[in-house]
Amino acid sequence: MIEFLCIRQPKSLKSHIVLCKKGTADQNKQVLVSEENPVFSPDQERILADHLIHMTNLFYGLDSMKFRKIAYECAEQLKIPHNFNNESKCTGPDWLEGFLKKDTNISVRKPESTSINKIEGFNKEEVELFYKNIEKLMVKNEYEAHQIFNMDETGVSTVQEPGKILAKTGQKQVGTVTSWEREKTVTVVCAMSSAGVYVPHMFIYPRQRHSPLLEKDGPPGAIYDCSKNGWTNESLFFKWLQHFKTFVKPCEDNKILLILDNHNSHSTLEAYEFCKANYITMLSIPPHSSHRLQALDITFFGPLKKAYNRECDLYLKLKNLIKITPYDIAGLFQKAYSKVASMDKAISGFRATGISPINTNIFNEDDYYVMNTAATNTVDDTVDAQDSNQPNQSTAIPDYVEEIQSHETFTSENAHNNDEYIRKNVPSASSDLNSVLALISPEPSTSREVRKRTHKQHLQVITASPNKTVLEEKNKKRLMKENKAPKGKGKNIREGKKKTINEATK
Repeated sequence: MIEFLCIRQPKSLKSHIVLCKKGTADQNKQVLVSEENPVFSPDQERILADHLIHMTNLFYGLDSMKFRKIAYECAEQLKIPHNFNNESKCTGPDWLEGFLKKDTNISVRKPESTSINKIEGFNKEEVELFYKNIEKLMVKNEYEAHQIFNMDETGVSTVQEPGKILAKTGQKQVGTVTSWEREKTVTVVCAMSSAGVYVPHMFIYPRQRHSPLLEKDGPPGAIYDCSKNGWTNESLFFKWLQHFKTFVKPCEDNKILLILDNHNSHSTLEAYEFCKANYITMLSIPPHSSHRLQALDITFFGPLKKAYNRECDLYLKLKNLIKITPYDIAGLFQKAYSKVASMDKAISGFRATGISPINTNIFNEDDYYVMNTAATNTVDDTVDAQDSNQPNQSTAIPDYVEEIQSHETFTSENAHNNDEYIRKNVPSASSDLNSVLALISPEPSTSREVRKRTHKQHLQVITASPNKTVLEEKNKKRLMKENKAPKGKGKNIREGKKKTINEATK
């Protein structure tokens, strides 16, 4: 038997010889770049790692290609001998692999999409005020775990998100069956207590006709069609409060604390009077902070969506080429809901938010990192007029930083592509890695455009007595708008056109 030995060149070589010119043009020196003699020193690698973590905490994380280009530019500016590719102007993947092995605190992660409103809404002042309100209500009414509830809405689609499957290696396209190209969404209202008690969910069908099949699949009295009956968000929330009362049964001996978001439909005079009469206290969370302070968002909705997607996949595979309609959502959602709704998820969700048991120190300074960094940047940029003899001049800033601030079109992306601009504008930064990183990969600017905004919302105790006058004025304005006569005869003209069209079709 003949055995063949295949010798292949490894992807990464432990040592490379690089020719670097030092001194005169005739004097050349061979530099050995290896694991024992790396490009950057341990202190410089620590600075690069800190810069990566800092940009990630600012929600402007760097991918592998950007970081490799930044490392190449740093080596060029600091005139460090290296064996990087001068054509692509970035380090090799082997260098990045070795860098990640040395620093165990950094790994490749898939980030979650976070809107700017959520970043700005979750600040220390609003969160501390939220916990102060909870503490006051706990001292006043002495709520127990089974009396604290969290309510939130989520959307359920007719087009599921397919999960990972096993397929042939090397196949270019791998697909799976879905119902539609464009999804149709149904709103589901869920609520749970910190003791693990779940309130039966309620479905809201927008722009769909009511079908008798819904009563068979879903819980009785928990399905509403807002298009048929003309219900608004306020009236639908009032319907949910009635649904909530029938299952929770609040009374004087069983007072309820309901924590929910600060949507306008939740703060109405009708809901205020209903909660006051039935011993329900509604507390809203800070705006755009549901990803941190809603127990349902943290531990329940994520597994629920995954279980619902699996039920949709199973439904499509059992029934060949049969689409999922909005009327099938109730039955599929009920199966997923019964599998996911457990006591442990509810208890861990309230514990993670610091609501039950109360933990005001559940969030540390790293959670408010973006807002704290923006505050320090604005403080550092201001100049005290008493300390400076020339009030029109700013504090001492290096020349290259001033040129960067005056250059409006300069960003981190064109810094990688425009090497001549960097070399011309950083004559003194070649000896400091921090200053080079400040130029090549700067922090996002804290200055914002002035735009017209509506009144900024804050958290509040919706059922508090001073809030009644505000809700009464809001209700009066709404009634005045409804009672106003329509301007012109547009409505009559449209009705006349409809009549003529109907007569013509007949």
